[in-house]
Amino acid sequence: MGIICVFAATVNSKMNLFVNDIPIRILKSGIEPSPGDISHSLDAKKEPITKAKLVHHAWINNCTVQHLEIVLDTVSQHVPTDLLSLYLTVTDYDAVKAFLKKKFTIVRAAGGLIRKKEKSLMIFRMKKWDLPKGKKDEGENFRKTAQRE
Repeated sequence: MGIICVFAATVNSKMNLFVNDIPIRILKSGIEPSPGDISHSLDAKKEPITKAKLVHHAWINNCTVQHLEIVLDTVSQHVPTDLLSLYLTVTDYDAVKAFLKKKFTIVRAAGGLIRKKEKSLMIFRMKKWDLPKGKKDEGENFRKTAQRE
């Protein structure tokens, strides 16, 4: 598929992932994003998901695993997109989570923001600026991983 995908923690009925620097927030059924977080929305049960509809800060309601596949194929193309962020409210959160676990290799990592007065530590890797973080070692908890990194 040729996409870069980074999972963040699942917090408050929400799973975060990034595809080509586009944040995708997967919400459990019945959960909606705050109105100020989205510029437009569509209902996957009522209309098809197209690249033309995935612009700015979008929300797709009633997503299934099949809809998620369409979204991932669309945002992973190397064609520029006007999509800045995406919220997906899914009909079956557990099925979506299982699908993502099968589709991608999950690498457990931790890190954090390191500040000294007014300066923050950043690293430049894979042609992008990022926060320092690293893979979790066997038997290590996330706090220890973040401290080591």
